[in-house]
Amino acid sequence: MNTRNLLRSASNCLSAALVLAVATSAVTCAAPPDQAQAQAEPEGPQILQIESQGSRAFAGTRVYNPDVPDGSRFLSCDHGIVDWQIPPGARNTPLVLTHGSGIRVYQTTMDGRPGFQSLFLGEGYAVYLVDYPGIGRADQGCEAYTYTPNLNANSVFENRIGTWPVGQPQPTYFPDVAFARDPETLNQNFRVQYQDSFMDTQAHRVLEGAALAVLLEEIYAEGQERAIVFNHSSGSVSAFRAGLNTDKIAGYVSFEPGNGAALFPEGEVPMITLADGTQISAGSSLPLEEFRTLAAYPQLFIWGDNIPAEVDPTSTTEPVLSVRAERFKLMAAALNKYGGDAVNLYLPEKGIFGNTHRVMADTNNTEVAEQIKLWMAEHGLDR
Repeated sequence: MNTRNLLRSASNCLSAALVLAVATSAVTCAAPPDQAQAQAEPEGPQILQIESQGSRAFAGTRVYNPDVPDGSRFLSCDHGIVDWQIPPGARNTPLVLTHGSGIRVYQTTMDGRPGFQSLFLGEGYAVYLVDYPGIGRADQGCEAYTYTPNLNANSVFENRIGTWPVGQPQPTYFPDVAFARDPETLNQNFRVQYQDSFMDTQAHRVLEGAALAVLLEEIYAEGQERAIVFNHSSGSVSAFRAGLNTDKIAGYVSFEPGNGAALFPEGEVPMITLADGTQISAGSSLPLEEFRTLAAYPQLFIWGDNIPAEVDPTSTTEPVLSVRAERFKLMAAALNKYGGDAVNLYLPEKGIFGNTHRVMADTNNTEVAEQIKLWMAEHGLDR
């Protein structure tokens, strides 16, 4: 039995169906899928139908115990973990959701409302949630590492939710921030971030990209079409690397991708000038043929709110994101120069305000999802 058929429901509605108050076009379980199209939209909470769901490891390797020469003792490691949910009559294009914080950012918002996993499942997409090798549920790595607790981790708050200077007991929220201000939402925000600084090396990002490519090949072999890869922050580095290892990608949706993810052809890496006149590189380079490979995939780079318009090198928190947004403006131009279709979407320009670095988990995530759906429809990826 192939993976897609695992846990297949014996009836049209999965037992213990998920009932969520989501603004989607999902049908109810009151009738088979072929009849439900004729029904009126249900009022109140809608029922998400799931034909199959599951979880598995992908990619990885084995490290054998040198003291046991018969090969019977080993460690299975450097694999990723994926969860999936597939609705009845799923659209052809699956969504593979990768993260740079923790998988929770796609499951529910910080204040506990349905996340992208449910919103897009309700729109008929098969949804796959990924932890890269060495991260989160897939932390069984082949190499040893040292974890050092960060006692200043509340700096995560400053991912444009507001400011929290040292010596100030409570944070100051941005006036329009799309983040609930109750204590429990803030508490949940602090418990989302995976610790992956020990994996943040070029070699490990290459490993992660190769592993994701294996998963994309598996999904395609199971009968799906090429997938749209959602990615976020530092995880974007690995997502783009996957595109160099497989052609089973329909496009990329990138949420404020990390600095190290900006790529350019060799010999064509531009410089960025800071406000004090200092010049820094816009990113790293790839051989031209590899860059052309990336240019073949439609790309949507999404940016939230409260990003300074000018790069201020004296600020302790602002310049990183200002520079990052500039980097991907330049990367989009380079992709388009070589036949690509890349665009930067600045949400305030669409009347969507207050988004933080975790764009997909903010209180206005349904509005963000609508923008993504428009982009997918424009590129024929909503079939």
